[in-house]
This record gives sequence, C-alpha cells and structure tokens, in this order.
Amino acid sequence: MLLHGPAEHYRYLQYYDQIDVALDAFPYNGGTTTMEALWQGVPVLTFDGDRWASRTSQTIIRRTPLCEFVASDLSHYVELAVGLAASNKTPEKLRTLRPRMRELLLQSVACDTRRLAGAMEVIYEEVYEL
Repeated sequence: MLLHGPAEHYRYLQYYDQIDVALDAFPYNGGTTTMEALWQGVPVLTFDGDRWASRTSQTIIRRTPLCEFVASDLSHYVELAVGLAASNKTPEKLRTLRPRMRELLLQSVACDTRRLAGAMEVIYEEVYEL
C-alpha cells in the first residue's frame, strides 16, 4: 500500500495512474472524488448507504454503464471488493475498461448537462409560478 501526501491538483490526478479500483468511503462517500476517479479511468466500488451523503456515488455511477460497481449493501460491497481482488480476470477487465471510461462517462446521463439544465429550467418555472 502507498500513501501519498498532499499535492497540487494536476499531480493528485496523476495518482490515479497507480490505482486499479477506488473503494468509496462510508458512511460519507465521494462526489467530486468519485467523478475524478471515473474521469481518470478508475472505477469506484460503492453501495447505497443509509443517508443522503452515503448515496452520492451510487447515484452518479448508476447513471453510467458501470452499475456492476454498485453493491446493494455493505456486505455485498465487501464481497465485490474481495471478488475483484481475487479474480484473475480483473486485470484484463480493468485494462479493457480504463481507456474507455471517459467516453462512457461523457455519453452517460451523469454528464448530460443539457438535460440537467432543461430539468432545472422546469423547476425554476414551477417555483416562479408559485
């Protein structure tokens, strides 16, 4: 295991070159760090937690083609992590997935800013009419 200290942002993003799979923290998980990991080609293993702050990552990931990295609960999260670590198929799977991650992310609902803006406009119009 390697522990890196603080770094300026560009250097920090380069740390992802040394990571195969990110394990999401809980009970308070990622948001920005989840998106950065995915953007850098690193899948994030997470699960649907018991509070808003523990559901952010799964909300992002379920809007991409990476749903297999969302566990149903903590025990399933551990099971998936151990399974990924133990499987001799994981290195090839990740080697194939990593170069495609940005394109998968860009094509997903998670990065559909036009759709998000349209939904926000509807909300603003509804609030204005109140």
